[in-house]
Amino acid sequence: MEKDWRYNITHIGDTFVDSLRAVIDIASGSASGVVIGYHLNKIDKKKGKMATHIGERVIEMKKDDHDLLSYDEQMVTLFTDLDELHTARDHYLKEREEIKQRVKRRVKRYGIVFEPKTTGAEEDMEPVLE
Repeated sequence: MEKDWRYNITHIGDTFVDSLRAVIDIASGSASGVVIGYHLNKIDKKKGKMATHIGERVIEMKKDDHDLLSYDEQMVTLFTDLDELHTARDHYLKEREEIKQRVKRRVKRYGIVFEPKTTGAEEDMEPVLE
C-alpha cells in the first residue's frame, strides 16, 4: 500500500528525524572507529619505543656481562651481527674522516678552508675564502 502525498507531508518531521538518527548513528560509529584507531596507533608507538629501550638496556647489560644470554643461540647471533655493524660503522666513520682530511689538505692550496656549521653536520660545510 503506497502512502499518498498528504501522509508524507503530515509525517515529514518523523521522516526527517529518522534520517537524522541514522546519520548520527553512522557518524558516531565512524568517530568511535577513528578514536579507537588513534589509541591503537598510540599504543603501537609506545610499544615500539619500549622495545627500543629494552634493546638498549640489554646491550648495556651485555657490555657489563659478556656471558649474558650466551645460552640463547638467537641472541648470540644477534649480538654477533650487532658487533659486525659497529665494526663496519667505525670503519666507514674513519674512512669518511680520512677523505675529509684529504679534501681539506687539497683545497687549502687554493686558499679555501672548510668550516662546519654549528649544527655539527659535515654535509653542511661551506667553503670560506681566506
